[in-house]
Amino acid sequence: MALTIAFEMPGGAEVVIAVLVIVASLCGIWKFFLHNTPKKSDPVCVDRFTDYLPPLGHRAFKESELVPRREQELLKRQIDGIERNRQAAFAEVGRIYARRVQIDKTLDELVDALKKEFPHDFGPAIPLKRKIRDLSNEMEQCYGMADDICHQMHQMMVQRLSLRRKIDRIDMQMESARLAEIMHPHIIPTEALGDPDREEKKRE
Repeated sequence: MALTIAFEMPGGAEVVIAVLVIVASLCGIWKFFLHNTPKKSDPVCVDRFTDYLPPLGHRAFKESELVPRREQELLKRQIDGIERNRQAAFAEVGRIYARRVQIDKTLDELVDALKKEFPHDFGPAIPLKRKIRDLSNEMEQCYGMADDICHQMHQMMVQRLSLRRKIDRIDMQMESARLAEIMHPHIIPTEALGDPDREEKKRE
């Protein structure tokens, strides 16, 4: 026994109506999701809260900033002095190294001459031996001087770093005070309030 399934094809008007209904449904669904999609908001602090704080040194300092600014200038002069001393110390280390190389070369030449002129008896070579001994002592002094200067250079670098940190700390304090003025403008500084008792006495 065979089963036969038959479909009835709608007419032309019915097909057009069905297509329009489907298109309208799709448009409604599309608009629904489009309106409910969260919009990307503009970045924060673009229009209303713009950061207009200028960098340090590009505007006139207020009276409250002059004292820390002078302290910064003093620290910078100290850093400049330390840097000059460090450069001079480095140049001195270079001269000591050059002298040490010269002494080392001279010692090699004297030892070779001593071996050639007095291969068996070093007795007559007392002046030559004394010169070798003096140069050896000077070589040891060069090593000691270089070590001392290198230690001083290290100490100067530590001082320079400490002063640099103080300058940065003052910058941070000044910037924090400026940001506080921007974010909390309603806070009135204590010095701006004055002394009511003193004002009353002035009126009397």
